[in-house]
Amino acid sequence: MARHLALSLGAALLVVACDKKDGDADGKSDADKTAADEAAKKAADEETKKKAAADEEAKKKAAADEEAKKKAATDEAAKKAAEDEAKKKAEEEAKKPVSLSDIQIKAAGVFGSSGAMQITAKAKFNEVLNNGTFVHVKGLCKKDSRLIADVVWASGTDYTKQLHQYAIGETADLQATLFGQGVATAMSPCQLDFRLGSGAGGVSVPLRVACFDGSTTKEGPCEPPIVAAAMSGASLPVEIFDLAVKGDTGFGGAPGIQIDDLVQINVPLDDTSRLIVKSTCTVGTTKFVDLQQANMFAGPYKYESGEALLRPMRMYYNPAFGFTEPPKLCDVGFSVWKNKPGSWSEYDQTVVKRACFKDDKVAEGPCDPAAPPVPAAAPISAESVTIDNVKVELAAPYGGAPGQLNVKLQADVTVKIPIDQASNIDAHVTCKVGSAERVEKTWISGVEYYYLEPGETTRVTAQGFSSEALAATPKSCEVSFTGGKRFGGTPADKPVELGKWCLKKDKLKAGKC
Repeated sequence: MARHLALSLGAALLVVACDKKDGDADGKSDADKTAADEAAKKAADEETKKKAAADEEAKKKAAADEEAKKKAATDEAAKKAAEDEAKKKAEEEAKKPVSLSDIQIKAAGVFGSSGAMQITAKAKFNEVLNNGTFVHVKGLCKKDSRLIADVVWASGTDYTKQLHQYAIGETADLQATLFGQGVATAMSPCQLDFRLGSGAGGVSVPLRVACFDGSTTKEGPCEPPIVAAAMSGASLPVEIFDLAVKGDTGFGGAPGIQIDDLVQINVPLDDTSRLIVKSTCTVGTTKFVDLQQANMFAGPYKYESGEALLRPMRMYYNPAFGFTEPPKLCDVGFSVWKNKPGSWSEYDQTVVKRACFKDDKVAEGPCDPAAPPVPAAAPISAESVTIDNVKVELAAPYGGAPGQLNVKLQADVTVKIPIDQASNIDAHVTCKVGSAERVEKTWISGVEYYYLEPGETTRVTAQGFSSEALAATPKSCEVSFTGGKRFGGTPADKPVELGKWCLKKDKLKAGKC
């Protein structure tokens, strides 16, 4: 019994002891489990982040790869498009008679035009050109609020070879000077149009367009393209601005005047029109007239409405005027002369500007506003003109044989009654050389008489026997001036005698020999 009690007590104690041990073990396991769970969660979170980052990186890479593929495809398409465009362009260029490349433009001032532009280009000939075919260049440049235009031919740098002499496949270096007159400063931007056409204009083939920004040249039109805005509502075909006149001491000629101007185109002029600048300068008691035709040649182009031209000119440079100093009082006028309908030899006049140069200043209007109106023009008569200050002299022809002679003429023709456009004055020279008599009708150089108003004078010159010189000194030479119809006429239209002069033994006298 006692033994049984002892065993029972021992077993109980053992159970209690075992229960305590198991309880301690369970407490440690929970803490460890919590830490393990946290570590596992942290590891899982890290793994999730890594996976998300990897997935994001994979997405980025896939997107980059896709973008690279797209870019490569785009680049390839662009490359192919460029190649196709280049091929198409080359095919189009090959169809042109001439292909232009390496176009370069630079500011290069020349005498009389500091703002001139030098153009160079290379031409490849795809066919043999006709004689008289040229590369034309039209430039249009911004200058303040205006667009200044000019047209020139481009010529080869090899002066021994004309463009029509090049074979298919050959190349030539071309050059041209644009704005070669009247441009004081460089202009930009400028748009240049190149065309192939005849010297007289007409049909042309577009070759190239280039843009110059003042320092660099690029192919194609400027951005935005340079195009003149048409002038609307203008009453005159052209207008003259920035008119300046000054005395000029002459460069290889007689003292005269320099005229600078800007010609604004309101209506494009056709090929039958011309712009005439006339000056009437009083020297002593004589009103001498000189005139220039402004260069309006545009080849295959037209000077369009809204464009402007710089057209300076010098008057009285002919040494025959023989002025000792520049004139100080001058009327200056600008007129457009256009063919009369149905006529090829007569013109209608539109006066676009009149000004007076006096005391080194230019004023609007004529120098004498009270001058009476000009009477209507009429066929030439003996009362239409007077001829004075006649000079006749013998001179050795340039390059002629010893003893050969020409006859040089000079005279002042003053209009009293306006002369119509159908009339003209001729000079006939009759020289006696030995027993022979030489007769020649000479061409007189001077201002056309229908430009002259009453009281105005043109100094005319002529040279007789220039085609076949006199073989020896003549005994006498008689000069006869006659007036009559310029072209045609009938037997009833007899020339009007205007005066005779006789040169004999180096002495000149009025009247017959």
